[in-house]
Formats: sequence, C-alpha cells, structure tokens
Amino acid sequence: MRRRLLLARALMHEPRLVILDEPTAGVDFELRMELWRYIRRLHGEGTTILLTTHYLEEAEELCEDIALIRGGRIIARDSAAGLRDAFAAESLADVYVKAMGTA
Repeated sequence: MRRRLLLARALMHEPRLVILDEPTAGVDFELRMELWRYIRRLHGEGTTILLTTHYLEEAEELCEDIALIRGGRIIARDSAAGLRDAFAAESLADVYVKAMGTA
C-alpha cells in the first residue's frame, strides 16, 4: 500500500517525466502486474518513464530502450532485440552476463 500511495502522490500533477526506482521490488505478483499496466498506460498517454530495475524481464517487457550500467558507466544500450543481436544472446539474462564479463 505504501508503494501505491507514493506512486499516486508522485503522479497527481500529471508530470511529463516520471522516474521510477525499482518500483516493483518487494511487491506481490498482483501489484506488480497492476503497476506494469499503469506504467504502460502512462507511457501510452505520452509520459516519459525512466525506470531502474534489476528485473531483466521487467526491463524487456516495459522498456523501449535499455541501458546496462556497471561502475556508474553505461556499457551497453539498445532495445531488447538490439542487445540480444549485438551480444548474440537468446535472452537479456545472457546479454547481461556477456556484457558484464566484457566491460
């Protein structure tokens, strides 16, 4: 409930940019899916969303552009498909492992 309240408070004034830091960390599956739907709707209405997450499936599902960061530096950035192609990987998890090993 605390996450819902914080998100609602942040979005009351309909900002053009929303920064979400690990929005689904520690929430149950139902709330996670609800937040995903809400993030998609906001983006569809023109809101720019900057999302940080450790959940690769979440990044792949919600993000058009994904950046992998190590030591404060971007080591890879592209769409999920572009990253998979660039690293000859089948999944973002494989991309992550390869990127972290080469950077």
